[in-house]
Amino acid sequence: MLSALKSITLTTGLLFCIATQAATIELVDGTRILGEIKSLNDGVYVIDTPSLGQMRIEQKKVRSISKDKAATANNLSIDSIRQSLINSPETMKAILALQNDPQVKAILADPELMQLINSGNMNALQNNPKIQQLMTNPEVQSITKQILLGQ
Repeated sequence: MLSALKSITLTTGLLFCIATQAATIELVDGTRILGEIKSLNDGVYVIDTPSLGQMRIEQKKVRSISKDKAATANNLSIDSIRQSLINSPETMKAILALQNDPQVKAILADPELMQLINSGNMNALQNNPKIQQLMTNPEVQSITKQILLGQ
C-alpha cells in the first residue's frame, strides 16, 4: 500500500509538472519565451506562444522553466487529483503497473527526490533531470493524458 501511495504522489507531481499552463522558458543562450507548454515528447517541448505561434524546442536547450503561479493543472488541487486517481480503476491500474518500471523504481527509492515531490516545489521538480527523463516515458505521458482528459 505504501508503494501505491508513493506512485500516486509521483503521478500527481508529474501531472503538475507537465500540465498545460503559462510559463517562462529560459533557454541556455539566455533567451526567454513566454507561452503554454503543450507537451514534452522525445526530448522536444511544444510551446504555444502569443507572438510566435507554436514552437518546438529541444529539451537540452532549455535552462529553466518557471510556471505562472496563478495557473495550476486546470486549477485543481493536489487532493482533488489524488482523489480522482483513486476513483479511477483504469488509471490506478496503469499507475501501479509503473511501479515495475526501472525509472520509477529509482525515483521511488530516492528519498531526496520523493521529498522534493512531497514538498510541492514544482519548479525544482520540473528541472530535475530524473523527472524530465521520466516525463518522456510513453506510459507516463499516457497516464497524464488520461488524468487531464478525465478532469
